[in-house]
Amino acid sequence: MRLNASVNTFYFNIIKRVFSFSKSGGAEFLPHLGLIETLHKSFLRSGLPFVYTEGFNPLPRLELAASLSIGITSDEEIASCLLEESVEGDTFAAALGRALPGYIRVKEACIFPVTRQIKRESLASLLWGSEYRFSFRSGYELPHGETPEFLQYTQQYRIEGDELTAMVPFGGDRKLRDGIAEFFGKPLYECAGIHKVKTFAAVPEAYALPGESGAARVTGFFELYRRIAERNRAIWGTGNLFSVEKNV
Repeated sequence: MRLNASVNTFYFNIIKRVFSFSKSGGAEFLPHLGLIETLHKSFLRSGLPFVYTEGFNPLPRLELAASLSIGITSDEEIASCLLEESVEGDTFAAALGRALPGYIRVKEACIFPVTRQIKRESLASLLWGSEYRFSFRSGYELPHGETPEFLQYTQQYRIEGDELTAMVPFGGDRKLRDGIAEFFGKPLYECAGIHKVKTFAAVPEAYALPGESGAARVTGFFELYRRIAERNRAIWGTGNLFSVEKNV
């Protein structure tokens, strides 16, 4: 993606890439700091023009929306990095894909310029929660016709066969897992496998659509950043700068 010629390069002189990646095939056993180290090393190997931290040990600027407990696979972890210049989506994905281990895969990415003149929203400040899928093992089926107490920690849930899919606000996921373990009287890893399906963002009031309130102000991170880009365009007159590449 090349930037629109009307961009004021004095203000918009950094490119932000928000991207999602999956964790499986062993990546679920990486601790949070180990994951960050793996991403940093992959960024360095990729040769992409990252913005670095300052100090004696500069590293590519990297942010994760949330940490994920060990043992949970994921379809969508959200991260962001800063680039000194625009890089095409396929170039970004190919370079980073070659540098990443096979158990971490970039799935989707969005790009838009950001400015050093105004504060950028952090991913963590926008985090609402996640959707998880619990696959219960034989002998640990959920009771039919009952509503276990641990479901109080979910915003929405669906039970199909031996699977529970639950949309859980940040802070409730630990309570949900502990509640399931207490319900069966066994450590959770003995009862079920856990997979994270999606990560959700809470929409700040400034980016809410007319009539959007309460539970409706929850959306995917890429939709939220599209709204942020639209608002930046309305304020700064930057032209069409936002794009999303899927399965990059």
